[in-house]
Amino acid sequence: MESGTSLAEKFIAWLDRESLRTDPDLVGEMKLLLAGTPLDGEIGMAVDETRVVITCVREEFSNEWNAIRFDLVNAKENPARNRALENQIRRLTGEFLLGDLAGRGFLPAYGFPTDVVNFDTDTWQHYT
Repeated sequence: MESGTSLAEKFIAWLDRESLRTDPDLVGEMKLLLAGTPLDGEIGMAVDETRVVITCVREEFSNEWNAIRFDLVNAKENPARNRALENQIRRLTGEFLLGDLAGRGFLPAYGFPTDVVNFDTDTWQHYT
């Protein structure tokens, strides 16, 4: 992937912040979120496991991205293969985030509310 900090890397850095485990407001919200689940009272475990899984998801995406880009560089002499690889890049980067995260096992694939609100990850930085 291109240099820079991806949203996944920012999320991982956020999960590494000590304040996630010590800030009273965040701890209170996490307790509320985890109440009645197998992780009830296990905020540290929930954060740690989230970090492990999102790191694996990010690595899977990065490996897929790098493999397609490598093949694309080597497919310059084959226009049909080049088009197919460009389509793979578009598919990979055009996936809906929630669907991709569910497909990669980070979010539940069923029983998860969808089509409730738009999940817009664009920020003003995308347009400057």
